[in-house]
Parts: sequence; C-alpha cells; structure tokens
Amino acid sequence: MRDTSGKLMPYTPGCPEFIMCPMVKAWQEYLAGVYRRVSSETGALGFYIDEFGFAGRFCCAKGHGHPVPCHVLRGERELTRRIRLALPSKCVVYTEETPCDVNSQCQDGSFTYCVNAGQTWLRPYLEVPLKLFRFAFPDFKTFEIITCDRPTGSNVEAVKQIFFNGEGLWIQGEPESWFTKETRETIRKCMGLLRAHKEAIASENVNPFVPTLVGGVFANEFKGKRESVWLLYNANPLTVRGPVLSVQHIEGTRYFDLWNGREIKPAVEGGKAVISLEIGPHDVGMVVRRQTGSGVPSDLIKGGKPR
Repeated sequence: MRDTSGKLMPYTPGCPEFIMCPMVKAWQEYLAGVYRRVSSETGALGFYIDEFGFAGRFCCAKGHGHPVPCHVLRGERELTRRIRLALPSKCVVYTEETPCDVNSQCQDGSFTYCVNAGQTWLRPYLEVPLKLFRFAFPDFKTFEIITCDRPTGSNVEAVKQIFFNGEGLWIQGEPESWFTKETRETIRKCMGLLRAHKEAIASENVNPFVPTLVGGVFANEFKGKRESVWLLYNANPLTVRGPVLSVQHIEGTRYFDLWNGREIKPAVEGGKAVISLEIGPHDVGMVVRRQTGSGVPSDLIKGGKPR
C-alpha cells in the first residue's frame, strides 16, 4: 500500500513492516492459494487473516488497478471471500479486528479490542464496554484481547467485562508470569461458567442491556431451549444489594445465582420474577432460569448434592 505521496505505507510510523494492498488481484490469488495449500498439507481447521477489520487505511497507489484513493474494506472483502472459498467448509476463518457487517459474511469470528478500548481511551465515556457486534450478529464469535504482546497482570475487571459480554478471551504468554493468581482464577471461573451454559450463551436469541432495577447495573440476556441466562455487571463504586432484575416468570422453572452457587427463590409479582442479588463494585453476576425437568445446573453440583 502507498500513501498520497506514493511512498510505501508502513504499518505504523517507524515500523519496518509494510502492508500488502488487499485490492491487488494477483495478491488475492496468491494468498488464497497459500491458504489452500496449508489446509491441504496440515489439515488445520482454524485460519487467521492478520490485521483485517481495522478499516482505517486507504491505498493511493496508481498501478494497482483500483480507484485512487481506495479504502481497504473493498479489498479485504474480496480477499476474505477468496480465502473462504479456497478452504473446506468445516474450516474457521477469523481476523483481527471485527470487520464491517458486509465483510463478516465471509468469516466466522475475530479478535477484538472492545474491552481494551473501554478500559483506556473510552473509559471516561462508558460505564461498561459492550461489544454490540457480538449481539447484532450472534453467530459471529468474538475473542477479546485485553493486552497484546505483554503481560495481562492483575486485570480482573477486564476478564469480568468479557464474561458480561459472553465472549471468548485470547490468552497469550506464560500463565504464571503473565497473569496474577487472582486473574487466572477469574478466567477459569468465568470461562467455565460460559462453557457450562453454552447452549444459551452461544444461541442467536440474545439481547444486550435489558432493563434492570438499579441504575449502574447492566444485564445481557441469552436464551436457550432449556434455560435463559442473564449476565450482570455492577458499574457502581459500591456493592448493590436487593432486587436488581425483573424477568418474565415461567411456571415450572427454577432460578439460580450461579456466580455465588446458590438457588434463588424470587418474589413473583404480576407474572414477573423479581430477583435479588448482591453484586460488589465492578463485579458481575449470573442468573439462570431453568426448566424444572432439566435438573440442577452442573455448576451447583458438589459431591452429588446441590450446594
């Protein structure tokens, strides 16, 4: 890719890496062939396209066969489509960052920096980061990168915000040195709960920011065939205690506070189940409404008996 003066465009100022123009047809054909060959030689199921989705670049080269200037989205769409067609249908294609809606049709997911942005330059404007694309296109899977190429350290808050969004987490580095013990334990708990309730979390019936009963407490809803899950986040600097969520009550269901490992007996008023919880500052909650015949969630089983 080249800038308006015709000079090669580095990835970042002073960086020795350069960006191939995704609009060039010869490059599209070559790279699709590489993915086809690697798939055949290795049998790999996951294929990554680096640095597609950021969408902040224009190519001004005059000999590439595209308009000048030309935005990268046009080329990224065609190149991703060609890579998708070059691979067996069982293979997964993902990028970094999340693409626009049109380009997302050719891939299965992406890395994303939504939570990272919410904790840094967007922090003054957001009470909690929400990955809206994850809810608008729930069959597209997103994996949050908290920090890139350096230790995550003690960022428990970011892990809980990823949990609140029902997303995956990209893990990099040596566990013992790149993550504190508390962060490792939080990752295990959050990802374990999401995995245990994947039918609802991975469903296409999801609703962000459903109403709650307390200001500063946010809830995302995930509906499966046997159960509904609400993931909550308390953005307040103080602990919240008492009624926080009012949901449609369904006869023959039970309610569970799975973050704290207990069954809930909500007050039922006017067809609504009013759920009381205790959620610490910048902490999360997980409520499950489960059909009685579906049994007790495995999260509550210890020694063969509900906790």
